[in-house]
Formats: sequence, structure tokens, C-alpha cells
Amino acid sequence: MSAGASAAVTPDRASESARSTENDKEARKRWEARRQAYSHLALVLCQQPQRARLCSFKEENETIDRRPVDPPPVLELISDDGHYPDLLDSTQFFIRASLVSKDPVSFEDGKPFYQPQVTQSGAEATAGDVIQTPERLRHMDGTPGALCIFAKLSVRLPGPFRLKFTLYETSADGLSEICDTVSDVFEVYSPKQFKGMHESTPLTRHLATQGLKVKIRQGNDSQSKGPCPDQQRLIRRNAG
Repeated sequence: MSAGASAAVTPDRASESARSTENDKEARKRWEARRQAYSHLALVLCQQPQRARLCSFKEENETIDRRPVDPPPVLELISDDGHYPDLLDSTQFFIRASLVSKDPVSFEDGKPFYQPQVTQSGAEATAGDVIQTPERLRHMDGTPGALCIFAKLSVRLPGPFRLKFTLYETSADGLSEICDTVSDVFEVYSPKQFKGMHESTPLTRHLATQGLKVKIRQGNDSQSKGPCPDQQRLIRRNAG
């Protein structure tokens, strides 16, 4: 009786297991095809971070005093093969910023590995808008590119660090890490040591005129309220 019941159940289980294995194989094939296509993709930093004021926060009630990295990092998603337009028009990519150590702690296949940073309580060391999606914008020379700007990115730890930017793809098979890049070293200052935000760079201003929500600063003034009236009109006209 027991043996018969076991024999009756086994074929269904075997069939379910076979389907699961087949689905896994198909998913792996799809990922391998995408991985081959994405091997030509890379992230390039068009604007490096240089400084930041320490971002204060209270983890208990989520109150955060955000101080953006200056200048805001600008990245471009590029491809060195002929399929770049199709890939860059896709909305399935996003870039995530994280804080890592100034110096590499090891090397893997010749590539430096930087230690991810967290606060003393184990919270993320970055705050604000840590995720951006590349958009089809124009460089200062007028050429198109898949660009994004991290205009509201803050850091919760003082000291010298780097920012790591990782490109991800979302698909029916889940989330996949495509590639990454690491910024130059920049300094996060305490409020007493920080000397204020610098004037917005030409690249930051150029991206703002294309409709991106970027705060434009007029000089070494941490209390700058944003674009002057002429710039506000220009930004609104280009955004509309």
C-alpha cells in the first residue's frame, strides 16, 4: 500500500523537478545571451566627486539632514559595439551608488576590490537618491549619450572615500549585476571643517538646461537657493 502510493506520487514529482530544471536551463541560456551582449557595456564617470559635508541623521525617526556630494557625480553608460542605441534606449537598467574604502583591500583577477562602508549601526553609508536611470541626453559638444546625475547623493561618514557605481538590469529572470566603476578619492568633511559648496560646474548647468532637477549654485556658498531668474526661465523652457 505504502509502496503503491509512493509509486503513484513519484512520476508527478519527477515531472515537476524536470520542469524546474528545464526552466533553470532556459534562464541560464537567456542570461548567458544577455551577458554576451552586455560585455560591451561600461560606466564612465564624466564628473568626479571632490568633496562633501557630512550628512547628519537620526535612524530612530528617519530624520536626515542631507548634504549633497559636490560636484554631483555624472555617469555615462557606453557600449563599444554597434548595438549601443538599442541598449541605451532600454528602461531596464539602473545605476546604484554606494560608499567604499579609499584604498583597495584585495585584488580579484587583477581588479581592485574596495571595502563597502556602513555606519556604526550597520546602516547604509549613503543617503538621498542613491539610484538613477540613464537618460538620453546631450553632452556639452552636442553628441547624444545615456547620462545620469546623482544630484541628491549624501554621505553619512567623515573621511576620505570613493563612490562605487554599479549597473544593474531587471528582467523576468530577476536582478543582474552588469558592471561597475569606482570614483576618484574625495573627502567628506565635518560641519566645522566644510567650507561650503562650490559654484556649479559647466556640465552640471548644461544638464540642468535639459530638464533635469539639479540645484544650480552661484559660488562658494552653502546657502545658495538655486538658479537665478534667467537660469530658471531657461530650465523651464527646456524642460517643457
